Amino acid sequence: MSEFNRSRAIAIEGYVQLKRKMEWVQRYAFVENKLFSYKKNKADKAMRKNVDLRTALIKFSTRVQGIPNYNHYISIETPSNEKIFLEFSDL
Repeated sequence: MSEFNRSRAIAIEGYVQLKRKMEWVQRYAFVENKLFSYKKNKADKAMRKNVDLRTALIKFSTRVQGIPNYNHYISIETPSNEKIFLEFSDL
């Protein structure tokens, strides 16, 4: 990475809707240094998940199979085939 790009790196954080089994729950998530991470809430110290986005397959879709009243979502699939779904209602 060039020195210019490295100095412009930013972190993105905030609450997202995350699919857990068959229901959507709110979690505090952030992306920093090419890692997607989330925890139960902003004050929680324990990370629930860390995913390296350099090795993950990321897809955008408007369909979640078997879930009525779905919105747009992004799926993040890890090399071990674990999938994380993030919902966006404002797209």
